[in-house]
Amino acid sequence: MFIKDKKVIPVNLKNNSQIRQLFQKYILKMDNEEYNLYWNEKYFNGIKPPIVMSSQEAVIKFVKNIDNAIGYVELKKVKNRKDIKILKIINVGKKNGH
Repeated sequence: MFIKDKKVIPVNLKNNSQIRQLFQKYILKMDNEEYNLYWNEKYFNGIKPPIVMSSQEAVIKFVKNIDNAIGYVELKKVKNRKDIKILKIINVGKKNGH
């Protein structure tokens, strides 16, 4: 994936993460099976899936330290940080900052 001629490095949370499930459902419009089928097809065509991180903190650290990295976390994890650029806030109806 490229944005303004720069290769973007997407980062994903673990499959069992509630935040990942919300991201897949509301942003990607996919369930786990659809997501896995999509990336299996891409993988067999030589395209690697996003890097998987074990926690939201790991995603934040990766995005902070790797140029052109992009990820998703709960808003409350980055709300007051000046070292992370928030591209978009998506409210999925939760009260705890998703």
